[in-house]
Amino acid sequence: MTAISRVEVGLSDSEQLLLHQLQVCDYWTARQSRSDDGSAKASASVQANEGAVPPIWHLTGGLVLHDWQTECVDRWFQAERKGTIKVVTGAGKTILGLAIAERLQREVDPKLRVAIIVPTVVLMEQWFREIVEKGNLPISALGRLGGGYSDDFGPERRILISVLDSARRLLKSKVASAGVGDHLLLIVDESHRSGAKVMAQVFQTRRAYTLGMSATPERDEIEEDDTFATSAKNTTPKPEAKLVEYSESLLAKEVGPIIYELNFADAVRRGILPPFEIRHYGLPLTERERGEYERLSRSIKEVRTELRRKVKGASIATGTAFAAWCRKQAARGQDETARLASVYIQDTARRKALLYHTEGRRVAMRALLAEEFATNPDTRAILFHESIDEVMRLFEGLRMAGIPAVPEHSELPEGMRAKGIALFRGGQARVIVSAKTLIEGFNVPSADIGIIVASSSSVRQRVQSLGRILRRHRTTNGEEKHAVMHVLYMAETVDEVIYEKADWASLTGIGRNRFFLWPLDGSPVEAAGPPRVALPEETAIDLTGIRPGAPYPGRFEGAEFSTDSQGNVRSIDGAVALNPQGVPSLIRKLKGGGRFRVTPKRRIVLVRVPDGEEWETRYVGLLKEPLQFGTGEARPESPSTEALASLAPGDPYPGDVAGPLREYRFKQQAYRGVILLRKGDRALYAATGSSAKDSIKGVDADRTIAAIESVRRRGFQVSRFAITPSRDAVYFDGGQPRYLIRLERGYEFAE
Repeated sequence: MTAISRVEVGLSDSEQLLLHQLQVCDYWTARQSRSDDGSAKASASVQANEGAVPPIWHLTGGLVLHDWQTECVDRWFQAERKGTIKVVTGAGKTILGLAIAERLQREVDPKLRVAIIVPTVVLMEQWFREIVEKGNLPISALGRLGGGYSDDFGPERRILISVLDSARRLLKSKVASAGVGDHLLLIVDESHRSGAKVMAQVFQTRRAYTLGMSATPERDEIEEDDTFATSAKNTTPKPEAKLVEYSESLLAKEVGPIIYELNFADAVRRGILPPFEIRHYGLPLTERERGEYERLSRSIKEVRTELRRKVKGASIATGTAFAAWCRKQAARGQDETARLASVYIQDTARRKALLYHTEGRRVAMRALLAEEFATNPDTRAILFHESIDEVMRLFEGLRMAGIPAVPEHSELPEGMRAKGIALFRGGQARVIVSAKTLIEGFNVPSADIGIIVASSSSVRQRVQSLGRILRRHRTTNGEEKHAVMHVLYMAETVDEVIYEKADWASLTGIGRNRFFLWPLDGSPVEAAGPPRVALPEETAIDLTGIRPGAPYPGRFEGAEFSTDSQGNVRSIDGAVALNPQGVPSLIRKLKGGGRFRVTPKRRIVLVRVPDGEEWETRYVGLLKEPLQFGTGEARPESPSTEALASLAPGDPYPGDVAGPLREYRFKQQAYRGVILLRKGDRALYAATGSSAKDSIKGVDADRTIAAIESVRRRGFQVSRFAITPSRDAVYFDGGQPRYLIRLERGYEFAE
């Protein structure tokens, strides 16, 4: 049996759909009153050949690759068998990955092992099916890790498909225990989903080859007001996103740079994807909704202004940093600042929830479906929404209206999700309502239309959504179908911000976008263009006559950095730039310090400053050279004791500081300085003198404090310092590493 259970044998198509709909409704109703989601491993199974592992793998089912796929495979091999492939969703990334593995095993490494990392259980099952259906490997050669499976690289196992969270915890040890690291190809599918902290653990896995695949490997920045959780019952805000240029990201460094790119316009021009059209509809708020929206917006603006008045810290000056700072304040304290921060977070979440749950979205969605079904009763449609609760409301409304619909989201059991997809694939269901999950590379059957009922302000998500419906397919009479994506947004609200982020004409091809305004009591009226104009990229900006501090007319783009009170430039992971080039003083003049960005091509330095309720981008200047986080010269990792003997606290440090260093804080409390270490929300203090159980560590703390105080008496600011692998305490001043002392053992901490 596949996704259809034995109980359902003999039921008609409509009865199978009705049974599934009722099971979903029963499950969701029960789930509202209990915390356990009762998830179960997918019941789908696949038949496969058994037997020994063949000496030559066949993974692509004899398919002839497109010219672009062949070129892409060649480039990966030419790039020393590592790199990232940026290819539009729907063009065939999975087959591309299998083609690379197939050629690698045949021509380079007969002992090849493959670890495929995916973000979801659904994608894990998709890869598994694809390999079984198109390959010649026996079922014993394929394994899964996550979603209830715990396979490893046994003697016969050649391919292990793992969900990201399981790979983070287990892949390194499984590869090491099997001793296959020197023959391992690591494939990271939908690599944009993999955050640096999680992937850093995956990349500890020993491997010989690496491949990253995504339609949009560059990660989006979370906007200041985009803090609404996916489920209305989970009000935990999203974590702060720190924007990094892909070339500077951990993924690019570990997986490899982008070696091949195929966008929508290229794919349509080459005939890989069918022609398509995107229709954008600006919808009005009702009178009640508009009143509530404006009330929340006023509250957000007033609270934001009051917080900035109360707290003069420069680190909270930019949008994403401000939202992150509010989350920390709301979680930590009970004072007025914490209360205001909590109000800010709650009101931004409520405003987002209000925009998700508008009457206009439901009316427009139903009208679009009704028009499509009236023209073509066999229409297949995919609806996208950000909120799981809204997905269930939409599904229930469609079901009650007699429309054959199924829901799909991460809070349904895997078996139930697989059954819904099977019903849509088989045609019993004509509409599938999804909360993000279908966006991320899931191989869904072709659809005639897609409707983005609501989405975040992420350009990437909209691009991925478009890819879900762009499958080349034909009607029963052989006519090729013309895909249409409908995008709904609430006019004159923060929903419009997305149109500033990207030029949709260049993204999808000129002439493929149409824009409408749709009154609640009328029909859509075509508009001349998008509600906001996309800001130009850095290469289109004429900097002639733009002085430091002046408004910058382009996008706020580039890798993110910050300045500190000691005149240093820091990367998002805390590394100190050794050539700050005067940027800290320039930033200090404009906004007192804090975060800034450097554009990737021209090295333009940009900051964001508040301008009423909006944010304004300001020009700072140009870097003469890229920021450097390593010396680029041979320096001793551990300077000799003799080399340090002649140094006084504050002298230039002669050793290597390129690697990651553990950082500590120094604070002056009453008449005595203290050393503290931050661990999450906790502050740990170094024991000094006789208060330390280890007297030598107590002396180390005393000596460090004395060294810092001597430097501060000379007028140098020292609030942070670090310890090198050779236990040398150093601080940075304007990017210059300076010596404090060499420790005997380190520090002893207590809360």
